[in-house]
Amino acid sequence: MLQILLETNDKYSLAEMAQMAIEGGCGWLVLRVPDYGDYELRQICPEIVELCRESSVMLTVEDRPELAKEFGMHGVYLHIGAGVPTSVREQLGPEAVVGAEVTDGSVAVALASADIDYAGLPATMPVDEASTLIGNVRNASCEIPFVAFPPGIKDVEACVNAGFSGVCMGRQIFEEADPVSVIEELLAMLTK
Repeated sequence: MLQILLETNDKYSLAEMAQMAIEGGCGWLVLRVPDYGDYELRQICPEIVELCRESSVMLTVEDRPELAKEFGMHGVYLHIGAGVPTSVREQLGPEAVVGAEVTDGSVAVALASADIDYAGLPATMPVDEASTLIGNVRNASCEIPFVAFPPGIKDVEACVNAGFSGVCMGRQIFEEADPVSVIEELLAMLTK
């Protein structure tokens, strides 16, 4: 699974990044706009939502369940402290995709039991520590998918080998000369 982060940069607009991700074959985009206010979001969201709908691409947002609900996005990913995942599940309904950042395997198991769809581990967590955490969760007979936030493209293979189900990346891809080709290569690597 490849999630592409849409976050501000100096090179492309959010809509341009969404279009490139879709052209590259990515099926899941994540909007990361912590510094945007309501007015700015109401200006940019309709275009991105429409692009995703036309292409049958999943669109979620980080830490803003109210935005997901208002614009009919597929769901939300919550960083620690951004909200209670079970409350957000109730707010968005059973069909929404809800992911949550965790730092402890027992929390991941509890979230899976509470109908949370996937867990993310902090980008700062070393891969060997992440592998151990994922292994402990699997030993507890829990199959919740884990998503990594690798620091670079060269780190994706190590994440897969550590037991992650997928990766979420943005800046690293859009800094490359040909983001569409990079996305295609990442998808090929992740579907081996």
